Amino acid sequence: MTVSYNIRLDEDLKNEAFEVFKSYGITPAQAIKMFLKRTAETKTIPIQFDYQANATTLAAVHELKEGKGKSYDTLDSMMADI
Repeated sequence: MTVSYNIRLDEDLKNEAFEVFKSYGITPAQAIKMFLKRTAETKTIPIQFDYQANATTLAAVHELKEGKGKSYDTLDSMMADI
């Protein structure tokens, strides 16, 4: 069984993305199906998220590695402390 799914997106984004799909010789529907299939197979989002920690985050991680600061076993215990 197949289903339809409608999305709203910026027209410029759509046009740019569809041109990329065309350059690969695939339709937008094929590209979206590929994305969804890969997501279902791997249980992850098949996109690389580049994250660079800022100085505050790096200092907090360093502090925890040295046994300083606070750490929590659960979100509830952290929220209770806030």
